[in-house]
Formats: sequence, C-alpha cells, structure tokens
Amino acid sequence: MEKPTLNVADLRQRDVEAFYRERRAITVGLTDVTPDEFGERVVGFVASLNEAVKDMPADRLRVVVREFSDGLLMMKRRGTVLSGPEENGVTVRTMARLGWLEGCSEEDVDGLKPAYVTELCSEFDAVIDEAYTVPKN
Repeated sequence: MEKPTLNVADLRQRDVEAFYRERRAITVGLTDVTPDEFGERVVGFVASLNEAVKDMPADRLRVVVREFSDGLLMMKRRGTVLSGPEENGVTVRTMARLGWLEGCSEEDVDGLKPAYVTELCSEFDAVIDEAYTVPKN
C-alpha cells in the first residue's frame, strides 16, 4: 500500500482531545489486562482476605496487602508499556480512525510499511507543534 496523506490542515482543541481519547481507547485494547479482569482480581483478593483476616496478625496482613498491591501495579504497568513501533502504530491507527488519513482505514495500518508509519508520526508531530505555536504580534 502507498503511504497515505495526512490531512489535518488546522487542528483545534476539540481535535486534539478527540485524538487522545481515541488513542487511549486503542491502547487499552492492546493491553494484557483489561479493566474488568483487574477489577475481578481485586474482588477475588478482598473475598479471600475476608476469610483469612480472622486468624492473621496485623503486621502479616500489611505485608500481604502490600505484596498484592505491588503485583497489581506491576500487572497494570506491564499491560500499558508499548514499544516504539507499537506506539507509532497506535498513533497512525488513531489518525486513521479519526479520518485524518486519506485513503487509509484503521484496518489498513497493519499493511503499511513501518517506514510510512514512522513518517506519518513525524508529520503529525509537526502538525501538533504548529497547533501549539502562538503567533507573536
């Protein structure tokens, strides 16, 4: 597939917010742990803790809670860390989802050359920089 054309002439605040909303949605879809799974694990932990807490000394309980919290935090971080190429892919998929790439749908991004994806990200960075530039009078 040919490199698509980025078609965002004049970004507005609503456009930037829409971009980051959609980007978050795509990123969440790529994570190992969904919010529902995360919640279910917390519910399961609280239920089992309720049973165990009767016989557990307070200092041991603190250690168990800390270990579980650390484990959940590690799981959450692992699920949201993407490599550079994955980050670029999410950015280009977001632009395609918003209709900013002429002749390219979100599904088409998988078939693009990685170099095109990187170029599109660079072009988008330039557009973002321009959008945040305040003209001097």
